[in-house]
Amino acid sequence: MRHFFKLSVGMLFLFLGVNSLAGNKLIEWSFLTGGKVYASPVIRNDILYIGSLDSNFYAIDAITGNELWRFNAKNQILTTAVIYKDIICFESGNILYGLSINGDILWKTKLYEGKVINQHDQWDCFRSSPELFNSIVYIGFEEGLVFGINIITGEQVFEAQTPQANASIETTPAIYSNKIFVGDWLGVISAFDLKTSNLLWQYDTKDDNIYEFWVNSIVSQPLIYNDKVYFGGRSCNLYCLDPETGEKIWMYHQPEDKWIFGGPVESENVLYTGSSLQEVVYAFDADTPKLKWEVDVSGLNYGMPLIYDNYVIVGTAGYPNIESGSLSIVDKQNKVLKARFVVKGWVQCTPAISKGIIYFGCADGNIYAINMQKLLLSE
Repeated sequence: MRHFFKLSVGMLFLFLGVNSLAGNKLIEWSFLTGGKVYASPVIRNDILYIGSLDSNFYAIDAITGNELWRFNAKNQILTTAVIYKDIICFESGNILYGLSINGDILWKTKLYEGKVINQHDQWDCFRSSPELFNSIVYIGFEEGLVFGINIITGEQVFEAQTPQANASIETTPAIYSNKIFVGDWLGVISAFDLKTSNLLWQYDTKDDNIYEFWVNSIVSQPLIYNDKVYFGGRSCNLYCLDPETGEKIWMYHQPEDKWIFGGPVESENVLYTGSSLQEVVYAFDADTPKLKWEVDVSGLNYGMPLIYDNYVIVGTAGYPNIESGSLSIVDKQNKVLKARFVVKGWVQCTPAISKGIIYFGCADGNIYAINMQKLLLSE
C-alpha cells in the first residue's frame, strides 16, 4: 500500500508541474563540470566556489554562471571550502590547499602520507571539510587524526588522534567551549581539548546497537546548540549529549532501523535532519527525544538541510536508481512538501542561497542556480 501511495504522489507531482529539466524556466543557469559534484557551494561577493570529482576547484560568477577560473588539484574534491579574508581553503587527495581569490596557490600542506580513500562504500559520499576558527582550519582525517592548520601560512598548529586509529574521521569538526568534536566511521564521537589536544571523552554508539550489514558511521557535522551536542548517523539514532562529559542526555531510535543522516540543523528549538530509506525530512524537539513531524520528499537525503525563512531545503537521490534526484522544499509551518525540482543525479550536498537563488551541485556533473520564488510558485 505504501508503494502505491508513493507512486501516486509522484504522478501527482508530475501532473502539478513538478519540474524536469527540459525547457525549464526556473534555471537561472547551470554549469557543467567533468565529474559528480558532492561539495556544497560557498558564495562570497557574487562568486560561487566549489569543487568537483573531476579534480577541479571552480570559481563561477554567481549571477551569470560564467567560469572565472579553475584550479586542478589532481584528485577528486569532495570537501566544502572555507574562506578567510582573501584565502580559500579546501582539501583534496590528503592535501589541504590555500588559494587566493584569483585562483593562485598560496600554500599546500600534506596532511597524510597514506593511501587516498575517497569512498568506503557505495553510500559514502562524505569527507571531512575544513572548519574555520580563529584563523585556524580544523579537519578530520584517516587513522582518527584531526589537524589544525594556520589558514594564512599553511603551518600545522594542532594534531590529535583518537585511540581507535583504524577509524577515519569524515565529519567536519564542530568547535565549542575550547573543545573540538568529531565523529568517526566506526560510530564513535570524540571531544578533544582545543589547546592541549588531549582526549576529553568519547561516546561509542555501538554500546546502544550494532548492525550486521553496516557500521555505525557518523558522517554529518555534529551540532552544538543550547549547551548540547547533537548528531545522527548509521547507528539509526539521533543523539543529544552533554558536551562537558559526553554523557547521553537523550536518544531517539529510528523504529525501522534506518539511518538518520543529513544534520541535524537547528531553527527555533527544532532539529531538522535528512534520512536514508525513510525518504523523509524529520523535525525533532531539541529538548526531548520527540519526533514532531516528518514529510515525504521521495528520495534519500544525506546532505544537511538548509533552513531559509519558513522552508527546509534539501537535496535528494532516487532509490534504487540514484541516477535521479531532486531539490525539495518543505514548508516547515504547514509540514508539507511545497516544491520539488527534478534533476538527473543525486543531490548530496547542502544547498546555498543568495539573493533568492538556490545553488547546488549534482551527481550529473552540473552546478545549478534555481530561482526559489519561481519554484515555489510553480507547484
